[in-house]
Amino acid sequence: NPQIAERNRFLMFLYLSSLSQYFPVASSKVACSSFSRPISKARSGSMSVPTTRIPIKAQADGEKKTAEVLIYQPLGSDMFGFGLDAKTFADDLKALGQLDEITVRINSPGGSVHDGLAIFNVLVANPAAVVVHVDGLAASAASFVAQAASPGQLNIAENALMMIHRAQGFTLGDSEEHLKTAEILDQHDAVISQTYARRSGRKQETMLNLMRAETWFTGQEAKDAGLADAVTVAKKVAA
Repeated sequence: NPQIAERNRFLMFLYLSSLSQYFPVASSKVACSSFSRPISKARSGSMSVPTTRIPIKAQADGEKKTAEVLIYQPLGSDMFGFGLDAKTFADDLKALGQLDEITVRINSPGGSVHDGLAIFNVLVANPAAVVVHVDGLAASAASFVAQAASPGQLNIAENALMMIHRAQGFTLGDSEEHLKTAEILDQHDAVISQTYARRSGRKQETMLNLMRAETWFTGQEAKDAGLADAVTVAKKVAA
């Protein structure tokens, strides 16, 4: 029955889309998207801030202009528009104008490698100082977005986690398509491991081996591995 076959294909597409935050790489035949919820309007301090689709709070402290960005969702937009895509991030950040400091707070399972790399590069290219705080989880693509922090400014909570692994993906096609995707995945691994190596000061092969093992780090372990600069300790504030 052609209608049943078409329905089954559509259901399989939805299933692959729901998993793709864990299998983030996209070639021409690889499913890639992730689920999250649309983000609300920006809030403003003493500056006038335009409406944005990621949670940004901007304010002026004397002559210093700062912004705080929350990455509390998967990276990459699916066919329903859920998730944080790189274009939205870049457009919303650009709309704030020139800034002196950008604070990025992360709690994300990762998602699209390409969106993660683009967000990383947008932050690195911005002339503002970038301060990163890993609040809960920086896994997969979110872990290398965190590496965009300025030197000495990558902070992770003592009870937060970071995870790095090799790029993964789904391929639809014949054996040649699968072999080609394997080559593309290896290229992605090389790019990502280089990003970790440059930040940590460790050899690229060392970081690639940690990715092969799908390594999870506590806050202190991430610092020891060179993937964070400081571990923040949660303290209650006296009333």
